[in-house]
Amino acid sequence: MAINPDHSLPNKFCLYIGDTGSGKSQALKQLGKIPGRGVRCLLWDPGQDHKAQRCDSLSQYRRLLIAGLRRGGGFRLALTLPGRQQTPANHEAWCAIVYEALNGKHLTYVVDEELSATSRSPAKADPSLNLLLNQGRKFGLVYHGTIQYPQELPKTVYRACQTLFVGIQDVEAVRYVAKRLDVEPSKIAGLKPLQFIKSAKGEPQKTMQMKYKKL
Repeated sequence: MAINPDHSLPNKFCLYIGDTGSGKSQALKQLGKIPGRGVRCLLWDPGQDHKAQRCDSLSQYRRLLIAGLRRGGGFRLALTLPGRQQTPANHEAWCAIVYEALNGKHLTYVVDEELSATSRSPAKADPSLNLLLNQGRKFGLVYHGTIQYPQELPKTVYRACQTLFVGIQDVEAVRYVAKRLDVEPSKIAGLKPLQFIKSAKGEPQKTMQMKYKKL
């Protein structure tokens, strides 16, 4: 289980919301400030969008994670299950594995891609994801989640992530996201690819324009 709680650790959880082509992967890597080396980074990566040591089963993932923790130092470990196995149940199992690895003496960066495919209900996150989001901060968790269809995201995730990066949305999502950010729908509808509104607790909202970078 997670060890060494440190209640002084800040909430650095980020959520990236955007339709296909919005540039979510670019935003995560350019704006999320996840160090490229020397840190613990655990990924749910169905689309193989990240460079990491890759696993195709939960058992392999757990085994390699345990080995990495024993070695100490940094590592990047991604789980990419075969398509039909990318289920909410397996995502829950992955969340449980991640939670067990947390240690308040070491930051653990977690990238949780395409949450709409692993969310069963927009009302509340499943138990292991809920535990990860509600208890992980004090154990060094730095969570980064991405989603294409914000209406399908559990409210637990919205509450836990104090920084949102919002890119272009499909027509159905514009009003939903605008209400959540408390901005005019036209501001969301006017976004262009690689352009994101940053909304962070305690900070003024700002629009950020990125340039495409080879990742």
